[in-house]
Amino acid sequence: MDHAARNESSLVMALRADLADLSQLNGDLSVWPQGVGGQDPRDATAVYGEECMTKSIAVVGRLLEEVGV
Repeated sequence: MDHAARNESSLVMALRADLADLSQLNGDLSVWPQGVGGQDPRDATAVYGEECMTKSIAVVGRLLEEVGV
């Protein structure tokens, strides 16, 4: 997981697009966004967020089955 980076930004874009405004980030890719821990959030997309959620749900489901829940 990351903080305010590609994964988290993509998840927010998929779940609550109104909370993610990537236009606030500097368009100059040589300027790293302050407070970001992970991959560049300017590469975030709602589609990627949906893919992350789908894969995470599958993993959690499998883990729950393994413990008998």
